[in-house]
Amino acid sequence: MTAGDGYDFDARFDDGLAPYKDKDVVDLISGQGAILTREIKDSLNYKKGGNKGFETVITRLQMQTYVVVPVNYEYSKRKNGDEYGWGQLPI
Repeated sequence: MTAGDGYDFDARFDDGLAPYKDKDVVDLISGQGAILTREIKDSLNYKKGGNKGFETVITRLQMQTYVVVPVNYEYSKRKNGDEYGWGQLPI
C-alpha cells in the first residue's frame, strides 16, 4: 500500500514515521478490506475508557491516502432505519 507521496506504509512505519495506532488501523483494514468505522473502533478498543484519537488516526491516514472513503458509503443504521456514522473505509 503506497501513499500519494510514494511511501509504502510499512516502510513509513519501519522508519518511525507512522504511529502504532495508525499501523493497527491499517493492518485491520488490510486484513478485512472495506469495513465500517464502528467495527474498527470496536476491534481496536476506541471506546469510552479505551483508546483515544480515532478521528485523528483516520484523518491522518486519509490525508496520506492510505485510507480512502468510497463514493458509495455504507452507513450503520439505527433501529428506526436512519443512517449514521462515517460509512465504510476501504484501504
